[in-house]
Amino acid sequence: MNQFSPAIPLELEREIFETAAYSSPEVIRNLVLVAHRAYEWIDRIRYQTVSSHGSACPFRFLQQAIRSNSKTDDFFHDRVRNLFVDFMKDGIQRNDLPDVLSMCTGVRSLVLLGVTVEPLMSTYLRNLKLQRLSFFLIPGLVWIDPLYPVFASLTHLDLFDDLSNGSVDFPSLLADLALLPALTHLALFNVDPAELEPEDIPALKKIEVLVIMELSKPHYLSMYSFDDPRIVVMWLNNEEYAEDWLNGTRGDPDFWARAELFIGMRRREEIYPNSRCWIEPGDGV
Repeated sequence: MNQFSPAIPLELEREIFETAAYSSPEVIRNLVLVAHRAYEWIDRIRYQTVSSHGSACPFRFLQQAIRSNSKTDDFFHDRVRNLFVDFMKDGIQRNDLPDVLSMCTGVRSLVLLGVTVEPLMSTYLRNLKLQRLSFFLIPGLVWIDPLYPVFASLTHLDLFDDLSNGSVDFPSLLADLALLPALTHLALFNVDPAELEPEDIPALKKIEVLVIMELSKPHYLSMYSFDDPRIVVMWLNNEEYAEDWLNGTRGDPDFWARAELFIGMRRREEIYPNSRCWIEPGDGV
């Protein structure tokens, strides 16, 4: 055997490298330096999840790769699947997005944290085929159009807007969201429980999970009491949310998975009282 030949079959070596990259993305930067063949195997995985919160591919790295023109036109379309853009962390400006969004048209999960995206919707977002979208909606209520391709396959939607200050016609918002054809999971931030009228929730017939998200644990959890088992109150700050999102991209449990487990427990009457809609440590979720 040639001294430069791999000591194990090439197929097994590739599987080992790819498994390491998927399970521990933080080591990708080192893996691609091992050998040219490792670079070829891992480079496509490197761009799969883009985030500055623990990903092997921060937004600026992706942006530089796009602007270098060193890849084929379909490279980023075929590889980038999860994109988390944190304007508050990365120093990103709104005008940084068009180049990235126009190339990463195969994205399935998109988070835009820290900016409203109304100006981007008609040009760069409307034709993406997303499954999960997290962003600030207001003042863009007028462009929730169920005919936009971006909403055709959207199953999970997180709205970061503060909905507790009375600035939104809440029944109208829910009515608009009810028109989205594939939506089954909805997360709303800082919702005043009084806004969730009993007649509003059943209107969202296709919604399987409705998460009321807070940045920290509410002082008076007792005000959150809903008989509808689909409603779950949870709390995550920005860093926790970003970490949770990364978990989901790796196939690990995220807040949606925990909410689904908790809803199942409520339906089986394993939660007492049954109107409790938040997860306690003893629930094992």
